[in-house]
Amino acid sequence: MTWRPSGAAVNLTVIVWCALISAAGHGDALSEQCRQRDSWCASHTFVWDVTIHVSLQPSNLNADERALLKSQQAAGSVPLQRAIEGYLVVSRVPNLTYVGHTQAKTTLPEQTGQFEYWFGKDFIVYCAQSASTPNLQPSALVLPAPAHSLSVGALVPPSMDELGALLHPSFVAGSNPLHTFAPASLFQWRMGNWSPGGRQGHLTVFRLTGVPGVTAEIYLDGSRRFAPASFDGKRGAFHLQYRVLDWKHIDEWWLPSRVQITQTGSADSRTVLLTLRRISTTPTPLNIHLPPGTYVTDLRHIDPETIATGGLLSVRGTTYQYPWAGRLPDKGVLPAVGVVSPQPFTMVYKPVAVPRSTFPVWQAVVALLLITGGGIWYWRARSAKGANKSISH
Repeated sequence: MTWRPSGAAVNLTVIVWCALISAAGHGDALSEQCRQRDSWCASHTFVWDVTIHVSLQPSNLNADERALLKSQQAAGSVPLQRAIEGYLVVSRVPNLTYVGHTQAKTTLPEQTGQFEYWFGKDFIVYCAQSASTPNLQPSALVLPAPAHSLSVGALVPPSMDELGALLHPSFVAGSNPLHTFAPASLFQWRMGNWSPGGRQGHLTVFRLTGVPGVTAEIYLDGSRRFAPASFDGKRGAFHLQYRVLDWKHIDEWWLPSRVQITQTGSADSRTVLLTLRRISTTPTPLNIHLPPGTYVTDLRHIDPETIATGGLLSVRGTTYQYPWAGRLPDKGVLPAVGVVSPQPFTMVYKPVAVPRSTFPVWQAVVALLLITGGGIWYWRARSAKGANKSISH
């Protein structure tokens, strides 16, 4: 239930917090409020209802991309607009966070499925299960992370998940906004600083510094104990905005209860509405659960900087593959429990030593990716790669 305070209650809250800020110093009081909210949220689970609307923008595509899109449209497989409905679960405990996004109703049946992420202190586990390919053996990807992974987000291959690459954990799970540089689709695992940028009424503005090519601002609401109220970030043509439309007051904390996300790019745009269904204490212990027989590709022996710089289209480095045995092996024992991939890990091509039955899910659905916004990214990445080869030769 959402509590809507009277104007007098809000004014009293502002007066109280202004007094505290004056006594303790604005920066110290604000930082402490962000830290305490993060600590409280780190033992809670957040369940959100999700609606997503995606629009392709053919006018912004180049000639090859328009030809690809036109051929797919002629086959009746690519609508210019599509909708997704589902739900998001974020369960937090100290040092591990589970994020599960279920796309239950979709315009494209190929996009129906569940996408799961586990964010550890220095790793990310990603597993996608498509409802349209239930007979494929599930697979998982393990990545290194440059910092506590929840604060930098998931840098994963293009997939059918329309939400995971846009999630800002400060809005959906209460992480400390002054220590968060997510989503990875914007920040690319680059961490800078949030510098004070003045005030606008009861909002305190922080501006990003130290991340070349990225501009961002986050607005914290002083009348709600400096809860994040909005966010605006840009990197090239990629533009991401968060707006809190409604609030929930629980255990003296203000938390977003309705959030609108708007993302625009050169090829497509998305509008997402998140509506908080419930908050509860996270049952412990929280563990990584993958389907039996899941085949794991583990990249933790590769420097995160290599992945941040080159992406996941093709990664050079030591990659280990092994069947899931109920728990994530320590990084140090991977040479003993895993098989070294004989070639660079690639998003698309089948590893030589891996039988077809253990083919990773995202390799099997590359053709389907060509009918989504992620497919345009894939097309461009492959084209750029070919161009670079031509130049080098």
